[in-house]
Amino acid sequence: MAKNKKFQIFCRFSAIGKKTISASSLEEARQIVEADDSVQFDEIVRLTESCKVGESLSHIISESEPEIHHDVDYKSWGSE
Repeated sequence: MAKNKKFQIFCRFSAIGKKTISASSLEEARQIVEADDSVQFDEIVRLTESCKVGESLSHIISESEPEIHHDVDYKSWGSE
């Protein structure tokens, strides 16, 4: 099968991530990370669960169409 089409796949997964935080205590650092809805991890250490593809967000990328950008609400994926 020829692989001449490109697809943009969005998926959710569970992982162990590493983030360096400046704080006065470990407890404060933990609270900062847990309160941040858009944490950017320094490193994804290990996946703990396989990828679950978001069917409604995944799509084919056409050469003739501009790339489509979605506002992805990651919190709502748990309710699918």
